[in-house]
Amino acid sequence: MKFTDSKHCASRRHCTACRSSRTFRLSLAEVFELPEGSADFACPHGQGEAAAEATSAPLVPPPVRCGCRTTTSPPGKPANSLGWGTDWLISSACYTSARPFGVLHNVSVVNPWARGPEGREIDRYQPAGDRQKAWRELMAQARLPICSPRQIRTWLPKPRMRCINLDRATERRERFTKDWIDDLGFPVRFFSAFDRREVEAGKLHFSYDEATAKRRTGRPLSAGEIACVTSHALVMREEIEFCGPEGVFIFEDDCVPLPGANEILRRVQMAATALSGIEVIAGHEPNSRYTFSEQAGGAVRIVKPPWGSQMTWYSPQGLRIANDILSRMEIPTDWLWRDLAAEGKFAMLTPPVASHDGETTYIGNEHRGVERRFIG
Repeated sequence: MKFTDSKHCASRRHCTACRSSRTFRLSLAEVFELPEGSADFACPHGQGEAAAEATSAPLVPPPVRCGCRTTTSPPGKPANSLGWGTDWLISSACYTSARPFGVLHNVSVVNPWARGPEGREIDRYQPAGDRQKAWRELMAQARLPICSPRQIRTWLPKPRMRCINLDRATERRERFTKDWIDDLGFPVRFFSAFDRREVEAGKLHFSYDEATAKRRTGRPLSAGEIACVTSHALVMREEIEFCGPEGVFIFEDDCVPLPGANEILRRVQMAATALSGIEVIAGHEPNSRYTFSEQAGGAVRIVKPPWGSQMTWYSPQGLRIANDILSRMEIPTDWLWRDLAAEGKFAMLTPPVASHDGETTYIGNEHRGVERRFIG
Protein backbone atom coordinates (compact mmCIF):
# COMPACT_ATOMS: atom_id res chain seq x y z
CA MET A 1 0.00 0.00 0.00
CA LYS A 2 1.21 3.49 -0.82
CA PHE A 3 1.59 5.81 2.14
CA THR A 4 -0.57 8.47 0.48
CA ASP A 5 -3.41 5.91 0.21
CA SER A 6 -3.22 4.88 3.86
CA LYS A 7 -5.21 6.03 6.88
CA HIS A 8 -1.90 7.18 8.37
CA CYS A 9 -1.65 9.82 5.66
CA ALA A 10 -5.37 10.56 5.59
CA SER A 11 -5.37 11.31 9.33
CA ARG A 12 -3.01 14.26 8.64
CA ARG A 13 -1.35 13.58 11.98
CA HIS A 14 2.09 13.24 10.36
CA CYS A 15 1.98 16.24 8.02
CA THR A 16 4.44 18.39 9.95
CA ALA A 17 7.06 15.66 10.25
CA CYS A 18 6.44 14.48 6.69
CA ARG A 19 7.01 17.94 5.22
CA SER A 20 10.00 18.87 7.36
CA SER A 21 11.98 15.64 7.70
CA ARG A 22 13.46 13.58 4.88
CA THR A 23 14.49 11.01 7.50
CA PHE A 24 10.83 10.58 8.40
CA ARG A 25 9.90 10.02 4.76
CA LEU A 26 12.66 7.47 4.28
CA SER A 27 11.45 5.61 7.37
CA LEU A 28 8.04 5.25 5.71
CA ALA A 29 9.63 2.91 3.16
CA GLU A 30 10.06 0.31 5.91
CA VAL A 31 6.29 -0.20 5.95
CA PHE A 32 4.72 1.49 2.91
CA GLU A 33 5.41 2.05 -0.74
CA LEU A 34 6.47 5.62 -1.49
CA PRO A 35 4.62 7.49 -4.25
CA GLU A 36 6.70 7.45 -7.45
CA GLY A 37 9.25 5.38 -5.50
CA SER A 38 10.87 8.50 -4.10
CA ALA A 39 11.01 10.32 -0.76
CA ASP A 40 10.47 13.58 -2.64
CA PHE A 41 6.76 12.96 -3.32
CA ALA A 42 4.32 15.86 -3.19
CA CYS A 43 2.06 16.14 -0.15
CA PRO A 44 -1.53 15.35 -1.24
CA HIS A 45 -2.98 17.71 1.38
CA GLY A 46 -1.47 21.00 0.23
CA GLN A 47 0.54 23.23 2.56
CA GLY A 48 -1.57 25.49 4.76
CA GLU A 49 -4.76 24.25 6.35
CA ALA A 50 -3.61 20.64 6.69
CA ALA A 51 -0.84 21.42 9.13
CA ALA A 52 -3.24 23.06 11.56
CA GLU A 53 -5.66 20.14 11.27
CA ALA A 54 -2.82 17.70 11.88
CA THR A 55 -2.03 19.16 15.29
CA SER A 56 -5.62 19.36 16.47
CA ALA A 57 -7.12 16.11 15.14
CA PRO A 58 -7.78 13.60 17.97
CA LEU A 59 -5.95 10.32 17.82
CA VAL A 60 -8.50 7.50 17.79
CA PRO A 61 -7.30 3.89 17.96
CA PRO A 62 -8.50 1.92 14.93
CA PRO A 63 -10.20 -1.45 15.26
CA VAL A 64 -7.68 -4.26 15.58
CA ARG A 65 -8.21 -7.03 13.09
CA CYS A 66 -5.04 -9.08 13.43
CA GLY A 67 -5.10 -12.75 14.30
CA CYS A 68 -3.39 -12.29 17.68
CA ARG A 69 -5.23 -12.07 20.96
CA THR A 70 -5.30 -8.31 21.32
CA THR A 71 -6.66 -5.60 23.59
CA THR A 72 -6.58 -1.82 23.34
CA SER A 73 -6.74 0.83 26.02
CA PRO A 74 -8.53 4.18 25.51
CA PRO A 75 -6.56 7.05 23.93
CA GLY A 76 -5.30 9.74 26.24
CA LYS A 77 -4.99 7.38 29.21
CA PRO A 78 -1.84 5.58 30.36
CA ALA A 79 -1.82 2.20 28.68
CA ASN A 80 0.08 0.45 31.43
CA SER A 81 2.14 1.58 34.41
CA LEU A 82 5.08 -0.47 33.11
CA GLY A 83 4.92 0.86 29.57
CA TRP A 84 6.06 3.98 27.78
CA GLY A 85 3.05 4.79 25.61
CA THR A 86 0.03 6.89 26.48
CA ASP A 87 -2.02 6.36 23.33
CA TRP A 88 -2.97 2.70 23.55
CA LEU A 89 -1.56 -0.68 24.37
CA ILE A 90 -1.56 -3.83 22.31
CA SER A 91 -0.95 -7.14 24.09
CA SER A 92 -0.53 -10.13 21.81
CA ALA A 93 0.73 -13.68 22.13
CA CYS A 94 3.20 -14.58 19.38
CA TYR A 95 3.74 -18.22 18.48
CA THR A 96 6.74 -19.61 16.62
CA SER A 97 8.29 -23.02 16.17
CA ALA A 98 10.92 -22.02 18.74
CA ARG A 99 8.26 -20.95 21.26
CA PRO A 100 5.29 -23.28 20.59
CA PHE A 101 3.49 -22.20 23.77
CA GLY A 102 3.77 -18.53 22.87
CA VAL A 103 5.47 -15.44 24.25
CA LEU A 104 3.39 -12.56 25.53
CA HIS A 105 4.51 -9.27 24.04
CA ASN A 106 3.29 -6.02 25.54
CA VAL A 107 3.68 -3.40 22.83
CA SER A 108 3.05 0.29 23.38
CA VAL A 109 2.79 2.93 20.66
CA VAL A 110 4.85 6.06 21.26
CA ASN A 111 5.98 9.08 19.31
CA PRO A 112 9.78 8.98 19.29
CA TRP A 113 10.08 12.30 17.49
CA ALA A 114 8.24 14.06 20.31
CA ARG A 115 9.47 12.03 23.28
CA GLY A 116 12.75 10.51 22.17
CA PRO A 117 13.70 6.82 22.32
CA GLU A 118 12.90 5.39 25.74
CA GLY A 119 13.75 2.03 27.29
CA ARG A 120 15.29 -0.81 25.38
CA GLU A 121 14.10 -3.96 23.75
CA ILE A 122 14.36 -6.81 26.25
CA ASP A 123 12.51 -9.64 24.52
CA ARG A 124 15.52 -11.91 24.00
CA TYR A 125 13.57 -15.05 23.17
CA GLN A 126 12.03 -13.92 19.89
CA PRO A 127 14.53 -13.76 16.98
CA ALA A 128 15.00 -10.22 15.71
CA GLY A 129 13.82 -11.08 12.20
CA ASP A 130 10.66 -12.71 13.51
CA ARG A 131 9.94 -9.73 15.75
CA GLN A 132 10.32 -7.25 12.91
CA LYS A 133 8.13 -9.34 10.63
CA ALA A 134 5.45 -9.67 13.32
CA TRP A 135 5.53 -5.94 13.98
CA ARG A 136 5.13 -5.09 10.31
CA GLU A 137 2.23 -7.51 9.95
CA LEU A 138 0.67 -6.06 13.09
CA MET A 139 1.00 -2.53 11.76
CA ALA A 140 -0.46 -3.47 8.38
CA GLN A 141 -3.32 -5.66 9.61
CA ALA A 142 -4.32 -3.45 12.53
CA ARG A 143 -3.75 -0.25 10.50
CA LEU A 144 -1.95 1.43 13.35
CA PRO A 145 -0.92 5.05 12.72
CA ILE A 146 2.79 4.34 13.14
CA CYS A 147 5.35 4.61 10.43
CA SER A 148 8.45 2.87 11.73
CA PRO A 149 9.42 -0.03 14.02
CA ARG A 150 11.30 2.62 16.00
CA GLN A 151 7.92 3.68 17.36
CA ILE A 152 7.46 0.34 19.10
CA ARG A 153 8.98 -0.66 22.42
CA THR A 154 8.57 -3.93 24.27
CA TRP A 155 8.98 -4.88 27.91
CA LEU A 156 8.64 -7.96 30.05
CA PRO A 157 5.25 -8.58 31.63
CA LYS A 158 5.25 -9.38 35.33
CA PRO A 159 5.97 -13.00 36.26
CA ARG A 160 2.99 -15.24 36.95
CA MET A 161 2.49 -16.26 40.58
CA ARG A 162 1.07 -19.54 41.90
CA CYS A 163 0.54 -20.84 45.43
CA ILE A 164 0.22 -24.56 46.23
CA ASN A 165 -2.56 -25.08 48.76
CA LEU A 166 -4.43 -28.16 49.97
CA ASP A 167 -8.15 -27.56 49.49
CA ARG A 168 -9.00 -28.41 53.09
CA ALA A 169 -6.24 -26.17 54.51
CA THR A 170 -8.54 -23.14 54.58
CA GLU A 171 -6.74 -21.43 57.46
CA ARG A 172 -3.50 -21.33 55.51
CA ARG A 173 -5.25 -20.12 52.37
CA GLU A 174 -6.95 -17.29 54.26
CA ARG A 175 -3.71 -16.15 55.85
CA PHE A 176 -1.80 -16.32 52.55
CA THR A 177 -4.58 -14.36 50.82
CA LYS A 178 -4.42 -11.62 53.44
CA ASP A 179 -0.62 -11.39 53.50
CA TRP A 180 0.26 -11.62 49.81
CA ILE A 181 -2.88 -10.81 47.82
CA ASP A 182 -4.86 -8.33 49.95
CA ASP A 183 -2.00 -6.52 51.72
CA LEU A 184 0.74 -6.64 49.05
CA GLY A 185 -1.47 -6.79 45.98
CA PHE A 186 0.25 -9.68 44.21
CA PRO A 187 -1.97 -11.52 41.68
CA VAL A 188 -1.30 -15.00 43.09
CA ARG A 189 -3.49 -17.85 41.86
CA PHE A 190 -3.95 -20.94 44.02
CA PHE A 191 -3.16 -24.45 42.79
CA SER A 192 -4.88 -27.40 44.47
CA ALA A 193 -2.23 -29.56 46.11
CA PHE A 194 -2.12 -33.31 45.62
CA ASP A 195 -3.40 -34.87 48.84
CA ARG A 196 -1.27 -37.29 50.87
CA ARG A 197 -4.51 -39.16 51.56
CA GLU A 198 -4.52 -40.13 47.89
CA VAL A 199 -0.98 -41.47 48.24
CA GLU A 200 -1.89 -43.44 51.35
CA ALA A 201 -4.83 -44.91 49.42
CA GLY A 202 -2.43 -46.07 46.71
CA LYS A 203 -3.41 -43.43 44.13
CA LEU A 204 -0.34 -41.86 42.51
CA HIS A 205 -0.15 -39.35 39.66
CA PHE A 206 3.46 -40.18 38.76
CA SER A 207 4.99 -43.62 39.07
CA TYR A 208 7.14 -44.04 42.20
CA ASP A 209 9.88 -46.60 42.65
CA GLU A 210 11.09 -46.95 46.22
CA ALA A 211 14.39 -48.56 45.23
CA THR A 212 15.24 -45.62 42.97
CA ALA A 213 14.40 -43.14 45.72
CA LYS A 214 16.62 -45.02 48.16
CA ARG A 215 19.53 -44.86 45.71
CA ARG A 216 19.15 -41.07 45.50
CA THR A 217 18.35 -40.19 49.12
CA GLY A 218 19.29 -43.25 51.16
CA ARG A 219 15.69 -43.73 52.26
CA PRO A 220 12.16 -44.01 50.82
CA LEU A 221 9.98 -40.94 50.40
CA SER A 222 7.16 -40.49 52.89
CA ALA A 223 3.56 -40.24 51.68
CA GLY A 224 3.63 -36.52 52.46
CA GLU A 225 6.83 -36.01 50.47
CA ILE A 226 5.38 -37.86 47.49
CA ALA A 227 2.30 -35.62 47.65
CA CYS A 228 4.48 -32.50 47.93
CA VAL A 229 6.70 -33.45 44.98
CA THR A 230 3.63 -34.32 42.92
CA SER A 231 2.05 -30.94 43.68
CA HIS A 232 5.16 -29.01 42.64
CA ALA A 233 5.66 -31.09 39.48
CA LEU A 234 2.01 -30.61 38.45
CA VAL A 235 1.96 -26.84 38.90
CA MET A 236 5.29 -26.63 37.06
CA ARG A 237 3.92 -28.66 34.17
CA GLU A 238 0.93 -26.32 33.95
CA GLU A 239 3.08 -23.20 34.08
CA ILE A 240 5.46 -24.41 31.38
CA GLU A 241 2.67 -23.73 28.89
CA PHE A 242 2.37 -20.09 29.96
CA CYS A 243 5.86 -19.13 31.16
CA GLY A 244 7.59 -16.48 29.05
CA PRO A 245 11.01 -14.92 29.61
CA GLU A 246 9.69 -13.20 32.74
CA GLY A 247 9.51 -16.53 34.62
CA VAL A 248 7.11 -17.65 37.34
CA PHE A 249 6.94 -17.57 41.14
CA ILE A 250 5.77 -20.69 43.00
CA PHE A 251 4.81 -20.24 46.66
CA GLU A 252 3.89 -22.76 49.34
CA ASP A 253 0.92 -21.67 51.44
CA ASP A 254 2.91 -21.44 54.69
CA CYS A 255 5.09 -18.67 53.22
CA VAL A 256 4.99 -15.43 55.21
CA PRO A 257 6.23 -12.07 53.84
CA LEU A 258 9.11 -10.24 55.49
CA PRO A 259 9.83 -6.50 55.26
CA GLY A 260 10.79 -5.80 51.66
CA ALA A 261 8.51 -8.48 50.19
CA ASN A 262 6.87 -5.82 48.04
CA GLU A 263 10.19 -5.59 46.17
CA ILE A 264 10.40 -9.23 45.09
CA LEU A 265 9.98 -8.49 41.39
CA ARG A 266 12.80 -5.96 41.35
CA ARG A 267 15.00 -8.10 43.60
CA VAL A 268 14.67 -11.21 41.44
CA GLN A 269 15.22 -9.33 38.20
CA MET A 270 18.33 -7.67 39.65
CA ALA A 271 19.70 -11.00 40.93
CA ALA A 272 19.04 -12.85 37.67
CA THR A 273 20.85 -10.11 35.76
CA ALA A 274 23.85 -9.97 38.13
CA LEU A 275 24.45 -13.74 38.43
CA SER A 276 24.87 -15.22 34.96
CA GLY A 277 23.47 -18.68 34.37
CA ILE A 278 21.06 -18.58 37.31
CA GLU A 279 17.75 -20.27 36.47
CA VAL A 280 16.13 -20.63 39.91
CA ILE A 281 16.09 -18.12 42.81
CA ALA A 282 14.72 -18.81 46.31
CA GLY A 283 13.42 -15.81 48.20
CA HIS A 284 12.71 -17.31 51.63
CA GLU A 285 14.82 -17.62 54.76
CA PRO A 286 17.07 -20.71 54.73
CA ASN A 287 16.03 -23.45 57.12
CA SER A 288 19.59 -24.75 57.55
CA ARG A 289 23.18 -23.81 56.85
CA TYR A 290 24.39 -23.27 53.31
CA THR A 291 27.54 -22.27 51.42
CA PHE A 292 27.89 -20.02 48.39
CA SER A 293 30.53 -19.16 45.82
CA GLU A 294 29.53 -15.72 44.56
CA GLN A 295 27.51 -12.73 45.73
CA ALA A 296 26.03 -10.06 43.46
CA GLY A 297 22.77 -8.24 42.82
CA GLY A 298 21.41 -8.89 46.31
CA ALA A 299 21.74 -12.67 45.97
CA VAL A 300 24.26 -15.50 46.38
CA ARG A 301 25.06 -18.38 44.05
CA ILE A 302 24.57 -21.51 46.15
CA VAL A 303 27.07 -24.37 46.39
CA LYS A 304 25.58 -26.36 49.27
CA PRO A 305 21.87 -25.51 49.56
CA PRO A 306 19.66 -25.35 52.65
CA TRP A 307 16.29 -27.07 52.96
CA GLY A 308 12.93 -25.52 52.22
CA SER A 309 10.95 -24.48 49.14
CA GLN A 310 8.53 -21.83 50.41
CA MET A 311 9.01 -19.19 47.70
CA THR A 312 10.90 -19.74 44.47
CA TRP A 313 11.26 -17.96 41.13
CA TYR A 314 11.91 -20.07 38.03
CA SER A 315 13.09 -18.94 34.63
CA PRO A 316 11.55 -20.82 31.67
CA GLN A 317 14.61 -23.07 31.46
CA GLY A 318 14.71 -23.54 35.23
CA LEU A 319 11.04 -24.51 35.23
CA ARG A 320 11.61 -27.20 32.61
CA ILE A 321 14.67 -28.58 34.42
CA ALA A 322 12.86 -28.66 37.77
CA ASN A 323 9.76 -30.31 36.32
CA ASP A 324 11.85 -32.98 34.61
CA ILE A 325 13.70 -33.82 37.84
CA LEU A 326 10.70 -33.80 40.19
CA SER A 327 8.38 -35.75 37.90
CA ARG A 328 10.75 -38.75 38.24
CA MET A 329 9.62 -39.01 41.89
CA GLU A 330 13.09 -39.81 43.22
CA ILE A 331 13.74 -36.98 45.70
CA PRO A 332 11.87 -34.63 48.08
CA THR A 333 11.06 -31.25 46.57
CA ASP A 334 13.85 -29.30 48.25
CA TRP A 335 16.48 -31.88 47.24
CA LEU A 336 16.03 -30.30 43.82
CA TRP A 337 18.31 -27.48 44.96
CA ARG A 338 21.23 -29.94 45.14
CA ASP A 339 20.93 -30.79 41.46
CA LEU A 340 20.58 -27.15 40.43
CA ALA A 341 23.38 -25.94 42.72
CA ALA A 342 25.73 -28.56 41.27
CA GLU A 343 25.31 -26.84 37.88
CA GLY A 344 25.59 -23.31 39.31
CA LYS A 345 21.95 -22.54 38.46
CA PHE A 346 20.53 -21.92 41.97
CA ALA A 347 20.66 -18.69 43.98
CA MET A 348 19.06 -17.20 47.10
CA LEU A 349 18.11 -13.61 47.84
CA THR A 350 20.07 -11.94 50.63
CA PRO A 351 18.39 -10.66 52.66
CA PRO A 352 15.34 -12.89 52.08
CA VAL A 353 11.87 -11.50 51.52
CA ALA A 354 9.82 -14.35 53.04
CA SER A 355 9.89 -16.74 55.96
CA HIS A 356 8.30 -20.06 56.89
CA ASP A 357 5.33 -20.44 59.22
CA GLY A 358 6.30 -23.78 60.72
CA GLU A 359 3.35 -24.24 63.07
CA THR A 360 1.45 -26.75 60.94
CA THR A 361 2.14 -29.38 58.28
CA TYR A 362 0.15 -31.63 55.99
CA ILE A 363 3.33 -33.16 54.56
CA GLY A 364 4.22 -34.83 57.85
CA ASN A 365 7.06 -34.64 60.35
CA GLU A 366 9.02 -37.66 59.09
CA HIS A 367 12.70 -36.92 58.33
CA ARG A 368 12.22 -33.25 59.25
CA GLY A 369 13.61 -33.17 62.77
CA VAL A 370 10.74 -31.00 64.00
CA GLU A 371 7.29 -31.55 65.45
CA ARG A 372 4.46 -29.50 63.92
CA ARG A 373 0.71 -29.72 64.29
CA PHE A 374 -0.48 -32.13 61.61
CA ILE A 375 -3.31 -31.21 59.25
CA GLY A 376 -4.70 -34.72 58.79
